[in-house]
Amino acid sequence: MAGQKEGLDPLDRAILEFVDRAKRYACMEYGWCVNLFDRDDEESGYPFIHLRDFWSERENQRVIDKVNEEFFHDTDVKYEDLMLFVNNLNAVDCHNAACSLIENSYIAEWLLSNGIGKVYCSFDEDYEKLREAGLNLRHRGKYSCIGRVSKRPKGKVRIGIEGDGYFIPNKVREISAKRFWKWYRDQDRFELLEDGSEDFWYLRESTIETIRKYRENPKLFLRDYPSLRRLLG
Repeated sequence: MAGQKEGLDPLDRAILEFVDRAKRYACMEYGWCVNLFDRDDEESGYPFIHLRDFWSERENQRVIDKVNEEFFHDTDVKYEDLMLFVNNLNAVDCHNAACSLIENSYIAEWLLSNGIGKVYCSFDEDYEKLREAGLNLRHRGKYSCIGRVSKRPKGKVRIGIEGDGYFIPNKVREISAKRFWKWYRDQDRFELLEDGSEDFWYLRESTIETIRKYRENPKLFLRDYPSLRRLLG
């Protein structure tokens, strides 16, 4: 989408230049979902494990190229353009499309089978089930915004809540994608939950038009991301 910068006023050009430098990092920030179905827990009514794969800057372009090849090969709007709009309440179609896209099980399997990134577990109960199944996830100092409120300050990491006690964030356990894939192939209790990102395909054309509108009027980025004005100086 480089040609759109011609003929813009200096502020609009500066906005797009900043957006284009930053957008590829949005892909790394949100990572990719790895959802497992637990065959031994079918009776619970919710036999699912929710994990996420996050990759390094060194691996980022390879992931971007793969996702664009599968989902954006016929348009100038790309995966990295879409991921800027996660949590943008003024572009709900883009938010929903992005959330659906990163649930895609084909890309999840591609990431794992190619040893790209690390798999993270943010839920204690999921960690316990995986540990029982022989997966050696380790805590290496990361914590999640998911957690619980407690009257007693248990745990080394805690956040005081006035009048409510303490918020205790969950430990994030991790393992390399390569080791996760080896474990996955050697067991038969869990399987990747098949997801074809149907909502993404349904919303794809409207999100492309929304993103084009933002690039035609870059000051919309300033409206939705007020800190951008400060970053641009």
